[in-house]
Amino acid sequence: MSILAIATGWKLGLVVVWGGLPPLLFAGYLRIRLEFRLDEETGKRFANSSALAGEAVAAIRTVASLALERQILDQYRNMIDGIVRTSIPSILHSMFWFALSQSVDLLVLALGFWYGCRLLSFNEYTMRQFYIVFVGVFLSGRGAAQFFMYTSSITKAVSAGNYMAWVRSLKPIVTETPDNHDKGPSDSPDAMILDNVRFTYPTRPDAKVLGGISMTIQPGEFVAFVGSSGCGKSTMISMLERFYDPSSGSINLGAQNIALLNPRLYRGHTALVQQEPTLYQGTIRENISLGFENAEALTDDMIINACKQANIYSFIESLPEGPEYAVWFTRTLTLWRPAPAYSDCQGPCA
Repeated sequence: MSILAIATGWKLGLVVVWGGLPPLLFAGYLRIRLEFRLDEETGKRFANSSALAGEAVAAIRTVASLALERQILDQYRNMIDGIVRTSIPSILHSMFWFALSQSVDLLVLALGFWYGCRLLSFNEYTMRQFYIVFVGVFLSGRGAAQFFMYTSSITKAVSAGNYMAWVRSLKPIVTETPDNHDKGPSDSPDAMILDNVRFTYPTRPDAKVLGGISMTIQPGEFVAFVGSSGCGKSTMISMLERFYDPSSGSINLGAQNIALLNPRLYRGHTALVQQEPTLYQGTIRENISLGFENAEALTDDMIINACKQANIYSFIESLPEGPEYAVWFTRTLTLWRPAPAYSDCQGPCA
């Protein structure tokens, strides 16, 4: 359409095409950049408040039992208010440039009307030429404008595509390798030693989760990690389970750095009882056998012993089919036993 406009009336065509379309395209690009940046900044601003809300909802029974609903709501409200106050300057800046980019197409139309009417008044163009040139450029501009109407969807699609490409490019760090294939913890009880442990998540390197934690946990000792939401309690447990390795510092089991051990062998000597356990579809026996390395060698006596250690045997025995009772929905049994611990007779398992 731009070529048709220039061929019909080169004066108006050149003015509108070269004077109007570049700003229009630049404005569309600017809108994409602004929306992309706004989406990125919004995710960073609301990360902590989202974590608080997610933790509160996940532990809603605990929150309700301790009558903490008002406290959690006030804390969430204060976080949102703080985000709003700190976001106003950057939002106003973005709104100015976004409004300017939105008005560019109207300015292009004004330019076309002004110069076209000027040419008509000097009898340089006929009404037919004016309409062909103006409508041609106008339609092409409208087409570009309609394309840029979908910039929000384009921005989200680009972000999603980049995230998928990033996830596919990740290489597991905590994994079994030829070097640690046969390296496991010793069978004797050893102290767990944390030496200046620091941690930041790869996706949020600026947000420090743990800073210089040093402590020693002796065999048989009970230790509780207590703190406010987001202080790093779950992260500490995740590192003790070797879901993550510290960004700096070390975690040693006796004289062995757990980062040098085979994670499969190491986790075979640990047990994790989560606050909200999940049961998979299948029988109770199958769920318990997930924690045993050689499930085929698992006997009924070992199942019963594990259930007794977890203090859930009497409940399972009361079911119609005992350990063969089918579980069809997650958390079916957790309503009765909120935190069962599963282990085999040879020792605790992950």
